[in-house]
Formats: sequence, structure tokens, C-alpha cells
Amino acid sequence: MGDLAVSYRKASAVNYVLYHCGIPVISDFVVRNEGHSPVTPVVGFEIPGYGERWERRLGPILPGGKITVSGISPVLRYEILEGQEGKKNGRLDFYIDGRKARTDDIPILGFYEWPLASEFRASLAAFVQPSHPVVQHILLDSADRLGADASSYLFDPFRRAGWVGGTEGVNKALYDCLAREYRIRYAFEPPSYERDCQVIRPPHVIIPSVEKKAGVGTCIDLCLLFASCLESVRLQPLLIVVREGESFLHCLLGCWTDLSERFEPVVTDPGRLIDAIRKAKLLLLEATGVTGRAGKVLSFNESAGLACELLHEDRFLFAVDVAAARQTVAPLQFPFQPGAVEVIRRAEVIAREEGYATLETRHLFGSFLLYEGAEDPFMEQIFSYLAADRTFLLGIYRKISRAGIRTKGAIPRPTLNYRRVLEDARFVAGDEGRKFVEKKHLFYALLLSPSAFVDRFFREAGTSRGQARQMFQGKYSWTKKIPETLFEWTGDGEG
Repeated sequence: MGDLAVSYRKASAVNYVLYHCGIPVISDFVVRNEGHSPVTPVVGFEIPGYGERWERRLGPILPGGKITVSGISPVLRYEILEGQEGKKNGRLDFYIDGRKARTDDIPILGFYEWPLASEFRASLAAFVQPSHPVVQHILLDSADRLGADASSYLFDPFRRAGWVGGTEGVNKALYDCLAREYRIRYAFEPPSYERDCQVIRPPHVIIPSVEKKAGVGTCIDLCLLFASCLESVRLQPLLIVVREGESFLHCLLGCWTDLSERFEPVVTDPGRLIDAIRKAKLLLLEATGVTGRAGKVLSFNESAGLACELLHEDRFLFAVDVAAARQTVAPLQFPFQPGAVEVIRRAEVIAREEGYATLETRHLFGSFLLYEGAEDPFMEQIFSYLAADRTFLLGIYRKISRAGIRTKGAIPRPTLNYRRVLEDARFVAGDEGRKFVEKKHLFYALLLSPSAFVDRFFREAGTSRGQARQMFQGKYSWTKKIPETLFEWTGDGEG
């Protein structure tokens, strides 16, 4: 390109997962000046139809000199990538001084497609979704199997540390629940039309109906589902990929028996894992044992034994340590911080305890008020917004929440309005520029939701949703970035 020599590597594909994980589209970008005068080129990259042009002036670059940029990503439209269902052919345009200098083909993959290239391995942890509603249903069912005395340990990592069942007990309760109470068949994944790419089934596709407790999945689907459950109760799972035969890959589930800081997102040394198994520091499971793929539904011990047989040094490819990957890789779809996850989990427990057939915004709102960490500064702010003490507000909640109790023992299913609050919280967090949803985003999404219960609560408290929202907006300036519909809900919507 005249006196300039340009080189770069592009990603093999682009989709929401790679954008979400911050994996650059362009790496090892180098511009060399082979002329006789200093230059200050303006370089740019764009994926037309999927975002805006990334552009930067470089230099000055002296004769014989070069400038290197380690990672570049055009400004992508996440809402477009989020709605991508399957592969489309895209292009990557390179510009220099405002003129298009080169075009490369680049596939745009679906939301739930995962490239198998080595640079994308850590992004597999994004498909581990600990706060997904289906995951929470499975955990509650698993807790029932542990019995009344032990079930609380499933949700309390500090008490669980002293429980004799420990990590193995939680793994066994989870495995036995899926093997005996759910009917899950092994089924190949939907086809991907990109070479070396795996289509992932999220929890709500593996188990589309928690009431019927039936579903389908591959080895990697089920390992991700298991891992989501384990991470949700603060255990530390691994996703272990091995060769199966000449041309197939297989995924095994691992779980560390001790909780500690993890620093190696992608493990490439099989000896480290094999040694940890020998020392009882790592549990291994064949997740498809719950499906009957082996000719029958395997017991917990049979599943563990088969997984250990399949983990050989000559078959091992890599393992993704989810806890270590969380340094840079947030969960997809429900990327909530631990405090927000606790609010969501407690809402589901409240709905179940009250016998509701549906999981509603009333339970999410009640979770904030009933949250055990009431000394949390954020909770104190909520109470101060309402100009009332905790006891008074709890009294209001209990007074109006008793109306409309459903049949006892029903599995609460998230309503559309409840799901919208979670989705709105994600968008609110994104508009603030956060990578994870925090409690403040979740509560603000509740203030924006069309919930008759929330409206009634504020009326009983002597204020209104609009006044509470104004107080919240006065505290958090980032709310001014978020456009909202300027009207009050007055209908009889769900609680």
C-alpha cells in the first residue's frame, strides 16, 4: 500500500459470544513504513451491517519504523448479534486514510454457536449460566433430594464447607436428580454450517418444560448444564474436552473438591488433572450417563468410573476451568454479579415456599426486602428512598403478598413480565457500560416494570413508583443515559 506494509490476523468468525468475551476481531496488527518520510496514517476496520467503523490515527511512523496494535474490534451492535440465529456471510473491510484497501470474508455465527479454534476455548465458560431459571429449578429439585436438614447447605457455601456430604454430596444429589426425576435423551446438536463450530443448547432448550422434566442434549450441552448448577452453588466446575474415536470430540464434567482462587482458564496439561483425581481433589463425571447413551442410565458411581476411563493423556485436548475463566468471561444471557444472583435465587425460593405456580415480579421485589444482608448499604438505600424502616416495609409486603396464593407444591414458572425485568436489567447494565448486572440495575428494572404488585406496594407505603424512581435517579446519574417511557402503569397486570 504505497510506502506502507500492513499485516494482521483476523478472527475465524464473529458472533455475540466472542463480542461478549472481548475477543478481538483483529490481532497482531502491524504497520511498517518502508518509505523515506514519516507518515501518520488513519487506519480503520468495519463489518458492514453489524456495527460502526473502528478508526485510529497512528504515528508518526518514522522511515523503517513500525507500529503494532495488539487487539482491535470494530464497534459491533450487540443487539444485532444477540438476535442472530444462524450463520451468515459477512465481510471485514480495512480502510487506510479513508479509502477501502482490502476486504476479507468473515462468517457471522448464531448466538449459540461456539467456534472450536484454540483462541476461543476460554469463551466456552460463557455458556455456563448459573442464574438461568431452568438451572434454579434443577437446584431446588436437587435440594429436595438432600432432605430438609441438608437442603439448606446447597444454597449456603459457608455452611456447606462444614457439611459431611461436601462437594461430592452436592454433585451426587444433582446427578441423581437429573438421572431419576428428569427424562433426558441424548441427541446430536442442530447442524452448524461453519466448519469447526459447535451449536450449543442453552438450559431452556435442553429442558424446554421444567414441569414435564423432559429434554435432549449432547455431551457438551449436559456438561454445561451441570456446570451451571455447580457454579450457582459456588462450586468450581471444569469442562474437559477429549477425543472420541478418530473424528469426534467428547466433553466430560469435572469439579474441584476444594474452593480456591483459580488462575488457569484453559488447562492443557492432562497430567495435572489426572494427578488431582488420584489425590481426590477433582471429581469427574460422564454427564451423558443421565441419558442412557451407554445402554442404560448410569448410577453416580458408574458415571464417575466411566469418565475416569475416558480421560487419557493421548485423548486429552484441553479443559476450561470456569472459575479461572470468570476473570474475563461473564455468563451469557444472565450475567449477574453474586449479589444480584442471590436476589434472584431467593425470589425463586419465596415463590416455591408460598406455593405459587408462577414466578412473578412480586417475588423479585420481595427478595430485595427479605434479603438477609439487610445491612448491605444498597438495601439501606432502598429503605431510605421509601422513608420507612425495614419492619414497616416487610409488614406491607406480607400484607399484600398473601392474596392469590396458588396450589401448594407447584413448580413456579417465570412469567413473561418476570423475564422482561431480567432482560431489562441486562440492558440497563449495558447502557451504564457494565459487564455484569448488579443489584442496582435489577432494582431499577423493577421500578420500570409494569407490575401491579409494585404499584400497590408503593401506594401502601405512602408514595408512588414514579416518586421512588425519581429518588433512585437522583442517586444514580447513569439512569439519565437510559431512555424510558414516561407514563405510569395503572392496569391490573401480574404481580
